[in-house]
Amino acid sequence: LRFMGRKQKPLGAKQRRRRPRDHVHIEDGVDDALEEEEEDSFSVRSAYLVTLAWFASIITGSALQGGSESPMLPLEWFDRLVYRPAGPVLPFFVLAVRSGLVNVLPSLAPRSPGRSPSTFVIAAIIVYAFIAAIRVLVYIIALKAAPKLLADHIFLGSSIVASTTVEVVEALELSSFQPRARGFVSLAVALLVVAVVTADLFYTARFFHERSETAIALILGFVMFQAPVLVW
Repeated sequence: LRFMGRKQKPLGAKQRRRRPRDHVHIEDGVDDALEEEEEDSFSVRSAYLVTLAWFASIITGSALQGGSESPMLPLEWFDRLVYRPAGPVLPFFVLAVRSGLVNVLPSLAPRSPGRSPSTFVIAAIIVYAFIAAIRVLVYIIALKAAPKLLADHIFLGSSIVASTTVEVVEALELSSFQPRARGFVSLAVALLVVAVVTADLFYTARFFHERSETAIALILGFVMFQAPVLVW
């Protein structure tokens, strides 16, 4: 009882200063970890949202099939000048923009110690090249075996959207570092490519392919390109 009633020795000046500071560091570390987890979760969800938007657009176009024999195609110029001659290059263009922004505008203040933005260039190039090669191989086989089996434009579009979906996720990750404008610009470019490709192929599904061709292209593209990217 005598010892229990003894008063605790007061903390020294150094200890009083150190303890709150350590406590603040721990809280800051926990907050940063939770914030990073939330950002990662949102980035992953964005990949599913892009894929759902792609499917919704193409299915809607196929459902509205028919109409004028000479339809107005607002993106005919894009299809003729960009999509047909250089469609498979579009994901590499988005990757080049993001990588350039990281290298030209170095990170000024990472949000937490030890973290730094990664361009993810080598892995992305390998994956995008592999997707493009598989698409060409399947297209050649399908063209020889059954020319009317699938909608070639939509099958190509699924590979482009799959690769660009990775860029959407990486752009969101990049936006968590200062200067955040790099991530926002990368995200805008990636979403612009996805939006224009998807809109172009909406008209393709509506006016130029049978529903069965569109359905096969969508399913095959999802199984071969989009699903593996989502899992990755």
